[in-house]
Amino acid sequence: MFKCSNNFNNSKTCVHIWDVCDGINDCPLNDDELLCNLKGHKCPNNCTCLNLAIFCHTTILNMPKWYEMPYISYHISEVALQNINFLPKDVGVDNLVFIKTGLTEVCTVLHKQQHLFSVNFTDNNISRLISKCFNNMKFMKFIILTNNRLKYLEKGSFRLDQVHTIDLSKNNLNKISKHWFINTTSIGILDISHNPLSKITLNMFTGILVKTVITTYAPICCIKPSESVCSLEANVVSACSELLPSSAMKIISILLSIIIFSLNIPWTTKLWISINRIKSSHMDNSVKKAYQYFLVSVSLSSSTGAVLLTILWAASFSFGDSFVIYWEEWQKSISCSVVFSFNMIFHILMPYFMSLISIARLLVVLFPFDSNFKTPSYVRKHVLFGLLSVVILSDVITVANYSSHGKLSETLCSPFMIETRTKVEPKIHTIFLLSIQITATIVMSCAYYLLSKKLKSSQQNIHKEGSQKKVKISPLIFLVCHNAILWLSESIIFVWTLFLSRDSQHIAIWGSLIITPFGAITNPMFFMLTSI
Repeated sequence: MFKCSNNFNNSKTCVHIWDVCDGINDCPLNDDELLCNLKGHKCPNNCTCLNLAIFCHTTILNMPKWYEMPYISYHISEVALQNINFLPKDVGVDNLVFIKTGLTEVCTVLHKQQHLFSVNFTDNNISRLISKCFNNMKFMKFIILTNNRLKYLEKGSFRLDQVHTIDLSKNNLNKISKHWFINTTSIGILDISHNPLSKITLNMFTGILVKTVITTYAPICCIKPSESVCSLEANVVSACSELLPSSAMKIISILLSIIIFSLNIPWTTKLWISINRIKSSHMDNSVKKAYQYFLVSVSLSSSTGAVLLTILWAASFSFGDSFVIYWEEWQKSISCSVVFSFNMIFHILMPYFMSLISIARLLVVLFPFDSNFKTPSYVRKHVLFGLLSVVILSDVITVANYSSHGKLSETLCSPFMIETRTKVEPKIHTIFLLSIQITATIVMSCAYYLLSKKLKSSQQNIHKEGSQKKVKISPLIFLVCHNAILWLSESIIFVWTLFLSRDSQHIAIWGSLIITPFGAITNPMFFMLTSI
């Protein structure tokens, strides 16, 4: 039997020896019809021949009578070689297979071998390819350089018209450039997987038809030719557009950030002044200051939503269409860490402060003679506890991501950019925020339920005072329902998008741009209504 060469799927095929050189292509790569003009040649000295296979029992590669052979194939493995200068110059070498030979340089000899059909330099120490390494080899179809130490490829390393496979996987390449391929019009399979890629160009495939791209670096699939096939599934590719994909999203984010800033400051100032003007025997200066601390805490946590949106739309304008090639730089940037921190502050502190206020209100009614719940120190202590907890949690997650990946996950930089079905981080992040919001909703509901129950019982003794307090209960109930609807709808959208394809991520983006900031706009207003 004749064993065919493996194709890119590593499938193995064998054909009968009688089918070799019969004029019919039986192997997937047609190698059963290669070098058929070798028939009739004598077997070299010290060698054993079977049809087209030759096994030589000598370590002297420069044997006599090579001139009698029109083509030669070398297959050497696990033998230490310094170079390949021993290749004959007067005979056409068609196939080179040097595996685990320790080769560090091959280009100075390769460009002289114009009859090469395939080369396989797997598991060697080749660190660079010089210009014209593979130059005008009209028969070259397969170049395998997997698992070397390739770090740098000079301009014009590949000057081939049409080639079936170029395998550069498992190397140390950190960038891909179109200038590697000069006068190359077609590549059947380009394997650049398992390289620490971080720099690519938008036009790297311009003028080159690559039929199949094998990669583990998602942006490659975004800039490949439209007719090409990418090895990564579409729902894994998370950054194939701008940070904010459409102009409408940019406009909405700008308007909402302006609205949040412009409304929070006047409402906070007005309520601050209103509290100072209150004249009541039940509200001394200490109680007023404690209440003002609550007010500032809610206002600042709402304003973080505006800061978050501002950074996102500013970064989106800054990167523009080039975001696809700079997305890792974005993940490693300070802006990304700031977005993550403000995102955590907004989504955790707002529910925390709203829950804290509801509990404080309930405790004041249940224990009217206990002044601890009305002091500024009580408010400061719990506000600082919440803020420090979120900051420490954000720092721990940031340090853990940088230690393991050297960057933040894109889900942490902007929650709507999710590599669905593939990573654990977005699932944990989403479920954690969902649990925070559900817990806050339950706490607020229970606190205001007990508060309303207590106030209703007091109405039986003082009807007039009860009617006044009855007015205060309905805004509180509305505040709970309002936040529950916003928080739960946002969380449902994010949980839902964990199971959607990349094309459906716009749902999550619009959820982030509308539902999330809406609470930052309305919460201070409802807080003011329930406080008057």
